[in-house]
Amino acid sequence: MTLTRRQVILGTALLAAASLYFFNAYHHLFENVQIKPVQLWLVAPFVLLLGAIAVAPFINRHWWEHHYPKVSY
Repeated sequence: MTLTRRQVILGTALLAAASLYFFNAYHHLFENVQIKPVQLWLVAPFVLLLGAIAVAPFINRHWWEHHYPKVSY
């Protein structure tokens, strides 16, 4: 089953609206939640992956132009 762009946008909007309703209706459940800071060594792989995604098209341009349809979809 292939979703149309309209269906994806509508589903995303409904999910966002449901999330807002939930957090507004049940905010008292989250009042005492303590958020701990994330350690740098846990964030480093994610940052490196994002950097690789950003730099990869510039390193091997020919490969990127040839395989772009396969990679982007």
